[in-house]
Amino acid sequence: MKKMKITKKRESAVAMLIAAGISVTMLNGCGSDIQTQEEVVVSKEQENGQMTVVSDTRINASSGAVAEQVQAPEIYRAEASSDTVRLTAEAEVVIPDVPGIKTKKVTPRVFTQEDYDAVNRVLLGGGTLWERQFSGELPYEEWSVVELPAIVSYDEALSEARKNELYGNVTVNGQNYFVEIDNNATAVTNRLLFLVDKMDGDGNYLSFSNSRPDLEQSDDITPKPGLENMNIPPEEVQAKAEEAIKQMGIGEYAIQGGGYFACWSADEADPSAPTYLAGLGYGMHFVRVVDGIPITYTYEDGGQITGDDVEKYEQTILQKANGEEVDVENALVWWPFEELKLIYNNEGFRTFEWKNPCTIEDLSEDYVFLLPFSDISDIFEEMILKRQADSFNNEGDTVDIQVDKVVLSYMRIREKGSMEGTLIPVWDFFGTKTYKNAAGEVDLVVDRVYDGVLPESMMTINAMDGTIIDRGIGY
Repeated sequence: MKKMKITKKRESAVAMLIAAGISVTMLNGCGSDIQTQEEVVVSKEQENGQMTVVSDTRINASSGAVAEQVQAPEIYRAEASSDTVRLTAEAEVVIPDVPGIKTKKVTPRVFTQEDYDAVNRVLLGGGTLWERQFSGELPYEEWSVVELPAIVSYDEALSEARKNELYGNVTVNGQNYFVEIDNNATAVTNRLLFLVDKMDGDGNYLSFSNSRPDLEQSDDITPKPGLENMNIPPEEVQAKAEEAIKQMGIGEYAIQGGGYFACWSADEADPSAPTYLAGLGYGMHFVRVVDGIPITYTYEDGGQITGDDVEKYEQTILQKANGEEVDVENALVWWPFEELKLIYNNEGFRTFEWKNPCTIEDLSEDYVFLLPFSDISDIFEEMILKRQADSFNNEGDTVDIQVDKVVLSYMRIREKGSMEGTLIPVWDFFGTKTYKNAAGEVDLVVDRVYDGVLPESMMTINAMDGTIIDRGIGY
C-alpha cells in the first residue's frame, strides 16, 4: 500500500456547517451519483460517538463579499506527495469581485431571428443570404445566384428530420462567407450551431497553439508555399473581437483566453507527403458572464458519454435508424456546454462559432454559502494524489504536478438524464502535469493551456459542499 504525505490537516467541513447553524442546499447532480465515498473528503473528530467541532472560522454568506467569505490567499502555496505523485503549488487565486453568488436555473434555447440579425449586422454588414443554383446537368458548370429568405425558425417536430436549419452564403466586400444555423434541438439532444466561416478554400480552423509558430525554423511544420505568418498582434484581435460581441448585444460575455488557430491540408498529388499548414489565424474564446461571474469553459464540453450512457446512446441511434419512436425517458441526454469564439487572420474576420445558447434565471434571491478556501485546497491536495496514483502504466512511473492558477467561477451542472441545469460556484485548479518513466525521463507534459486555447482543469470542486465534479459529463 502506498503511503501519502499530506502537508496540512483538514478541518471538518460537515462539523462546522452544523456548528454554524447554516442551512446549505445540496444540489443533486453535483457529483454524488458518480463518485466513490472517498471523493468527498471530510475528517472528523469523534468524542463518545458524537461529532466534535475543531474550530469554526466561517463567515456567513450575507456578511461580506465573496473574497471575505472564502478567505483565500492571493497566492496559493502548497506541497504534497505520495510514492508516485508530487504536487507543488505557486498559484494565483482568482475570485470574482461580487457581493455574493446565487444559484441559477439553466435551460437550453434555440437560436432566434434576433441572434441571426445581430450577427449578420455586425460581421456581415447586413448582407443578403444567397446560394448557387446549378443547371442540374453534369458537369454542373452553369449556375446562377438565388437569394434566400434569412428566416430563423424552430419546430420541434422537424428536428428529427433535421429540417430546422438555415444555410447559405453572404458576400461582404467581395469576400464570400458560409452561414449555417443548426436549430435541430430535441427532447434529448441539444447540440446547436451558429457558424459564419470565410470561404477561402483553407477549410476549418482548429485550435493550434498559444504561441505563434516560426514558419521558417520549425522542424515539425511544413507551411503551404507562400503562406504568410500571422501578423496581426493578439491585442488587436482581442479588441476587434470584444467590440464585435459588444455590438451584437447577444448577452454579456468576456474573453477567457486566446490562441492561434490553423487549418491543415494534404498534398493531393503526393498522398505520402506530410500535411502542410494551409492557413493561420488568431482566435478569442468567450464565456458567458452572469452577475459579474464568468462561466469558466475548459476543453471538456460536458457532452462526454460514459458507462451506461453508451448503451443508451446506441439504443437511441438504433431506434431512430429503424424509424421507431424514441424512448425519451430512458434515452441519452446530450447537452454540451455553451461555446463562443471569434477568429481573425491577416485578411480580417475569418470565423464566428457559437454553440448551445441557453437561458438563465434566478433560483433564489439568497446568496449561497461558500466553504473556506482552506477546506477546498485540502480536498484538492488529498484527492489529486489519490486520483493520479492510479494513472500509470509501468512500474516506476511518476508525475510532477505544478498548480499555477486557481479560479472561482460558475459551472453549469445538471441532473443525469435531464435537459435542465443549475449554475453553481466551483473552484478549478489549473497547472502542468509532467509524467516521467522509471529512469526519470519525461514521457508527457500536459500544459495548463490544452489544445492551444482551452485549459484543462485538473480538478473541479463544488464551492458549496466540496464534492468533486466531472466536467467531462457535466455533473
